[in-house]
Amino acid sequence: MFESKSFWETRKYCSHSCANSVNSIGRKSCVGRTPWNKGLKGFTAGENNPKYSRIKKSCLECGKEFEIRKYRENTAKFCSHNCEHSARDEGKTPAYNRIRKSASYREWRKAVFERDDYACQDCGQRGGKLHADHIQPFALFPELRLNINNGRTLCIDCHKKTPTYGYRGKNCVAVSQEV
Repeated sequence: MFESKSFWETRKYCSHSCANSVNSIGRKSCVGRTPWNKGLKGFTAGENNPKYSRIKKSCLECGKEFEIRKYRENTAKFCSHNCEHSARDEGKTPAYNRIRKSASYREWRKAVFERDDYACQDCGQRGGKLHADHIQPFALFPELRLNINNGRTLCIDCHKKTPTYGYRGKNCVAVSQEV
């Protein structure tokens, strides 16, 4: 390829690789120029930037704290799409499923396990697959669903032996009448 004499007179480097080693852009028009922000003092990013305007809010579903920009202060209510979806299912998910997937139910299970020291209350098995069992049935006693005193830790085999395991409609009614 043939280049003109003026091209060779204005060229400062022997090759593009030499020019690239000095200038990150590597274009002929930019060779030898300094970037616009080189040497600027006080250039700030993130929280140090005076235009950085973020606020902290807590998620309505899980309670986790998250940051949003100031202009979304009145509209942002959830930390993620998953929390937003689970909170706004508009009655499509049955109430018992929403309760069992909620943060307060997870806290209840954890509190029951910690109180019982992660050991089955019938056979004494420690660790492994454990269930947090409701002593009074979940379906029949909604006021006791998240009461820690209504829970106990059971292994799977011991939980299957209880009259309230799974859906045993007749047995659940009999247990509730006894109490």
